[in-house]
Amino acid sequence: KTFHNRLLSSLQKTVKTDLSRLQFLMEGDILCLRGSVENSQEKMLILDRALEISGVPLVVGDLSIPEESFQQQEAIKKEIEQCTVNFGENQSGISLENFPLLDQLAEKLRSVSFENLIISGFCDSLGGEQENLELSRLRASNVRDYLILKGINSEKLTVMAAGKNFPIADNQSPEGRSRN
Repeated sequence: KTFHNRLLSSLQKTVKTDLSRLQFLMEGDILCLRGSVENSQEKMLILDRALEISGVPLVVGDLSIPEESFQQQEAIKKEIEQCTVNFGENQSGISLENFPLLDQLAEKLRSVSFENLIISGFCDSLGGEQENLELSRLRASNVRDYLILKGINSEKLTVMAAGKNFPIADNQSPEGRSRN
């Protein structure tokens, strides 16, 4: 009973799921959890926290996610992954035309639970390696800072500078370089 109470109190503030719907069963060195949760992030959080608190080597979860919630989360995730902010050549400042896109992104991020969002900065293949890495880092950092201003938790945002690596378009043409 003590473990059950510790787990519930540690999860109470971090998940949307009605925890009274979860069942806990300890069978030797195995903890079994059963019930339904809001989304896949909560499922992983509950399983990780149960493993941490219980001290048992194995936690088995039969935690279902309502199909509608799962589909909604996946659709939002795809929208977020396809969000592209365009910058001027050799520029790291966010232009006014990108504000509505970033506002929509912040709204979507507030509507889902997530552990970490990696904000990747890119640039074209012109310029030196270090300059390109720094430019792409600044671009990603500026997007992160904008999202923080819009209320997204800074601890959930990670900046990644890709430089000229992983281009989304061909770097041989001006049109392709402008998309990178």
